[in-house]
Amino acid sequence: MCFRTESWWLMDGQDRSVKLKRGYANTPLYYGKMGWNITVTNIKLAIMSATYKLDRKLNLETVVRSYNGNYEPGIYPAALFIKETVHFTCFHTGSVLITGVKSELLLDEVVVPTLLELELL
Repeated sequence: MCFRTESWWLMDGQDRSVKLKRGYANTPLYYGKMGWNITVTNIKLAIMSATYKLDRKLNLETVVRSYNGNYEPGIYPAALFIKETVHFTCFHTGSVLITGVKSELLLDEVVVPTLLELELL
């Protein structure tokens, strides 16, 4: 098990632990050099973020009207809106930042259709 406090520690479940150097904590080669076989199991998706680049520039006023979002150009240069629990941050360049995806179902049912709609705006 790996966990992070002020530094990284590797625990093997047999009361052995070793403090790892920063920068090496995610390197399987480092673990192998210590003579430990590492197997990753039980990975759980907690939250996912992504970026997407549209084929064209966005009119942020249209995005705000279409999705009941928020756009304050004096404060932040992007339009913000939320669909279900997913946050979309749209820049006029066509870049979209997507945060708050907590399941593959949300990815399929919310994110992909919204990105397709943004392509058509």
